[in-house]
Amino acid sequence: MEYREYWDEVDSLVEEAVRMCREGEFGTGEQAREGLGEWLWQTIDGHSFIIYTAKAKALLQHTDNEDYTADNFGPESMMKDGAIHWEGIAFGALYGDVMDRLGSVDGFDVNDPNPEQAVTIVKRRLPVSSGKSLARPRGWHP
Repeated sequence: MEYREYWDEVDSLVEEAVRMCREGEFGTGEQAREGLGEWLWQTIDGHSFIIYTAKAKALLQHTDNEDYTADNFGPESMMKDGAIHWEGIAFGALYGDVMDRLGSVDGFDVNDPNPEQAVTIVKRRLPVSSGKSLARPRGWHP
């Protein structure tokens, strides 16, 4: 997985979530917030970036939220059956990135995702490629 592939997928998930909210698929008010949260949880939990260990490990090279799982679910959530739980760590990272992007969508409030909200999705700026992989070194932040 390359940097661009990861962030394009994050943007795709954000666009789909906003579209569904705008079309009223989750209802309004508290029902919309809960519906959006449940959809995100289920969608990310079943995503190929999460369910395949190799992709889960690769995802962690590109996320801005590599510590989301430990920070939000406790360090014990990073282990499963005595081994590193790559899929769980990747789940938290992808969930955190999608939530961060949703929080940056102009006119969209994840705590009140009403259908009538006007939104503009500004895609993440990606570095210009010289033909090389866009994988970023660990610890690098734009």
